[in-house]
Amino acid sequence: MELAALNRKPAAENELNWVTATFMALFHVGAVVALFFFTWKALFVSMFLWWVSGSLGIGMGYHRLLTHRGYRTPKWVEYCL
Repeated sequence: MELAALNRKPAAENELNWVTATFMALFHVGAVVALFFFTWKALFVSMFLWWVSGSLGIGMGYHRLLTHRGYRTPKWVEYCL
């Protein structure tokens, strides 16, 4: 199938998505800058929040609620999970 049939530009003519490129660049700059602001307290808090969000989001939200319909919640709680 030809590119004309798909109505797409060749890869060399594709424009750069500046919003995505800016976000990606700032995310990586932020990761490097975060190394200079390291504290053990922040590390433990971030690990705890990562664990809680993984447990609630996957374990309760997706698996038990959406897959098995194991319990009922208000819609706003379902959207948060």
